[in-house]
Order: sequence, then C-alpha cells, then structure tokens
Amino acid sequence: MSLHKDTLRELLIKNKISIIGEVVLEDSTNDVYVQVESSVNPDGTKAPSRKQLIQIKEEFSNLNLKLHILLSSKQEGQFEELLRGTLFLAFPDILRNVFCSLNVRQALVWIETKKSLSTELSAAIEKAAEKFCESQEFTFSGMVMIGEVDTPGKVAILSALRTIAPATVDALAARLSQKGFAVPSNDWLNRRLDSYRKSRNVVYSSDKKYILAIESLSSLGTSRKGSKSPDISRLLALWKSS
Repeated sequence: MSLHKDTLRELLIKNKISIIGEVVLEDSTNDVYVQVESSVNPDGTKAPSRKQLIQIKEEFSNLNLKLHILLSSKQEGQFEELLRGTLFLAFPDILRNVFCSLNVRQALVWIETKKSLSTELSAAIEKAAEKFCESQEFTFSGMVMIGEVDTPGKVAILSALRTIAPATVDALAARLSQKGFAVPSNDWLNRRLDSYRKSRNVVYSSDKKYILAIESLSSLGTSRKGSKSPDISRLLALWKSS
C-alpha cells in the first residue's frame, strides 16, 4: 500500500496540488483518503480546478482503488462550501445540493438528491461526509435528507419576513425555527431569498436586511383585524426589538 501512497503523491505533485497531512488507506475497502488544499486564484477561479481533481480520480481508479478527495482551506468560514465541493466531487450524478448546520464543533449535514438513494449509496454519502468532518476536526452529528423534513416554503418564508422586516438572514432563520420549521443553514435560506429578490418578491437593503416588496404584501393578503393580524405581529416584533 505504501507504493500506492507514493503514486498518489507523485500524481498530485505533478499536477501542482498541495496535500495536507497523511494519505489514509483503508485495506478492508480499498478506499483512499487525501486532504487537498483548495484556494481561489486572483481571477476568481478555484485551484485545483474540479476538472483537475476528476482527472486524478480517474487515473487513480486504474489501480483499483477509490480515491476520496477531502477539500480544505486556510480561510475561515469555508466549512459548508468545502463540504459541498467534497461531496459533489464524490457523487456528481447523485447530489443536487449540500448544506450544513454548525453548532460549536458539531456538524449536521443536509443533502438534496437528484434521485432516490439505495441504502448502500446513502451509507456511502454519510461516510464521506463523516470523513470530511473528521478532517476538519468537527464531530459528525448525522445526515438529513431535505424533503423528508418540514423546511419552509415560499409562503412561510415571506409570511415570517412580513412579521419582522426589515430582517437579517440570521433573524429570519431564527423566526422560522421558532415556528417549527427546519432551516438547513443560512446559505440555504440565502439562496431562496436571492431567488425571491430576482422575482421581485423581496428587496435587499444596503444594510444587508430584507423587506417584502409591495407585490408580496398584496399577494399575502390585506391586514386582518385583531391580534392575529400579520401587521400587528410585525408591530409587536418591532416593539420587542426596540
């Protein structure tokens, strides 16, 4: 197996790819794990590129070994993006998206798939996610399939925003959680809000807060009388935050 380690190192050096730590080989499964440093070039492209990493995986498969590349970075706050890149690289035809809820040094991984998963494939994705978390010195708390939990839809998100706007993504995520919805991560919510902004349902202000567009206020209905009115709820939320 040391020969395979040397082969992999030579292959990475040839492609000018930096590795972190030791190459880990699992004799029982022929799985090989290597941590690769990921960075961004001045022109905004990533190094190493996805194409480079896929070519290395293909070359290494000729040795009848399955190569798992765990992306890493010297930059802070890249955990979710690196996890997504790592799993996309391993399961490009299976995963539609990946998100992560972080709590201190614990990580709960959320996946959205392109098709239903077999028990074996689900276990393989979970193991890859766990290995990535270990490489980042995080405890893997488990994996959740988006679609099998109650994540908020468009109406729920806009309705919650109506009661607390103007609101940051953090505040809106907290509000949705209070209402019993599962929010995979702020990035998950950010992507939805950005799509609503493009469709002119919300407005993003210069102080990084979201408010409802007039069209959304109309589509959600006019104010109702009484304490359950959304406008009354908004006033109460503003009062509590003052």
